[in-house]
Amino acid sequence: MRRERLGYKVGDLLVVKSPEKGIAAKVELNADGTGVASLMNWDDSIKLEMKAIEEEEIPSKKKIIAGMLLFYLGLTGLFICFSGVVVGIIVGMYFIAVTIMQFYFLLPQIIYSIKHKEEVQYANIFRKAYACQSKGIWINKDNILSVKPSYEGFINESNINNIGISFIGIIFTPLMLITPYVNISTIIIIDVGILLILVWSMKNGKLIELSRKINELLVYRKPTEEQIDMALLGFQFLRIYENMSDLMKWFYFH
Repeated sequence: MRRERLGYKVGDLLVVKSPEKGIAAKVELNADGTGVASLMNWDDSIKLEMKAIEEEEIPSKKKIIAGMLLFYLGLTGLFICFSGVVVGIIVGMYFIAVTIMQFYFLLPQIIYSIKHKEEVQYANIFRKAYACQSKGIWINKDNILSVKPSYEGFINESNINNIGISFIGIIFTPLMLITPYVNISTIIIIDVGILLILVWSMKNGKLIELSRKINELLVYRKPTEEQIDMALLGFQFLRIYENMSDLMKWFYFH
């Protein structure tokens, strides 16, 4: 998640890649807090990217499974307390069946985004910058804040689908819990109504759009204006460099 096509954050260093030429610049903060960009040569760029790959932290599968087990056991216990043993266990099993694979896929990304907030914020910037480049619009602050990625990629498409499925499970679980307290025909009518709304939302893309927004909230974090300015500094530097003469480029590389 840390590395996007147009850049990544590793340690205190921000690496920005040219959308056109593939060359890279590093952006750093001076002692006075102002940003400064400089060109990276090919070898340094490759070494730093390898370092970023090595430093990517993947949460332990054992910890994820243990945490989910405790969560589901605790939640099923609450269901039993609220609706009795039989209904509580049935609802707990339903909720586990609908959400367990989705949560297992999403949780490592959510944990990473919590522990590495700044890296994820910059990843969000570069993801939006790539969307700007793909759509043929200028990479600037307004467009980065407003653009929607036209192609999410495998991970984000899976996230959106998993969030949508989890959302359905979360909606119907409370309705199942009130079964002992409400007439069954009333619950059926409510269920049918909600199902029709969900089908309409899926046909019109509303559920997908909601899932996309939740994905942005949980997996990507909203960047600050200062972070966007730092990334734009790198893109602006690379644009200037690409317009230089071959002689000037030679001096940069040697």
